Amino acid sequence: MKKTIAILGSSRSDENTMLALRAVLGDHPAEIIDISACNITPYDYKHQNIDDDFKPIAEEMANSDLIIYATPVDWCAMSSQLKTFFERFSELISVHTELGPKMKGKECCLVVAGEEEELSAGFDMPVRKTCDYMEMQFHGTMYCAFDNENNLRLSDEEQAKAFGKQFLALANESVQG
Repeated sequence: MKKTIAILGSSRSDENTMLALRAVLGDHPAEIIDISACNITPYDYKHQNIDDDFKPIAEEMANSDLIIYATPVDWCAMSSQLKTFFERFSELISVHTELGPKMKGKECCLVVAGEEEELSAGFDMPVRKTCDYMEMQFHGTMYCAFDNENNLRLSDEEQAKAFGKQFLALANESVQG
């Protein structure tokens, strides 16, 4: 089975975004990295932040086959944690040049938690474009809507499970084929 890693970018690590991620993962084993619990500083053109936690996480991604990014909808966009994380991808081609090429071909998807009926068009564009640039394979976005009591809507839970099964089936492809 291929190795799966999930990058959780939420300021509330144990709430809706984690519930959505767990619905997608089901019982599939995955390393979940809560980037809110890590020291990841904004991109710095002088690269004075190279000793923070970004590089070790990028190394974990480079050693994984499937990558799931997870974020809540924060002010109509991805969380600031995940945005900061994605901005650091620039270093994979300018500083940590041994890691950039290792991202090529990684299978990725995005899990989003929110309260609206549907996700705004274009919400996943930064992830999609980053994956294109890094030559990663983007397999889509699963939006999970929660009600006022923070319960995942049943239809969304069913869709999340189906989305997860389809995406995580990639984990078995190279083992069987």
